[in-house]
Parts: sequence; structure tokens; C-alpha cells
Amino acid sequence: MKRTVLVFGLIAGGLSALMMAGTLPLVDRIGFDKGEVVGYTSMVLAGLLIFFGIRSYRENVGGGTMTFGILETTFTNQRGESVLISRSTLVETAAPVKKE
Repeated sequence: MKRTVLVFGLIAGGLSALMMAGTLPLVDRIGFDKGEVVGYTSMVLAGLLIFFGIRSYRENVGGGTMTFGILETTFTNQRGESVLISRSTLVETAAPVKKE
């Protein structure tokens, strides 16, 4: 998993840095409106790499399936008031079920 995170994270970071470095000299020429479009477009493209990274991990390591879940635990004091909510993201991978 570490390799997948590094590969797709570095690609996303490089894409963001490249877009920022490429548009920085053009700030005065393209204006705020077009710069906003370019900025959001680069963020969406970099965010898409999260999807491709998860898909790559699912296909190459997870055996074709991956399940996400959230475990939430609420801690209360003696009066029943919530004092802490703990959330954990769970990822389960397994080999695909073969149909007979």
C-alpha cells in the first residue's frame, strides 16, 4: 500500500506543482476568473488520482474487492453527556467470491 500511495501521491503533487508553476507567471495576463478555473481544474485532476490510486490498490492487492466502513464510538461522562466521539475508517480487502 505504501508504494501505491507514494506513486499516486507524487503524481498528484507533481501535477499540482506543475500547474501552479505554469500559471504563476501568467497571473496578470489571464486574470482572476480564468485563474480560478485553471486552479479548480488542477485540483479536480489531482483529486482524480485518489480514485485511480484506490482502484489500483483494489485490483493489484485487494483481489478485486474493497470495502470501506466507519466505526464511530461515543464516550459519555457520568451525566450521559457526550464528551468525545472517535471515528475510524476501516478498509477491508478480500479475494473476489467465485460464482459456481
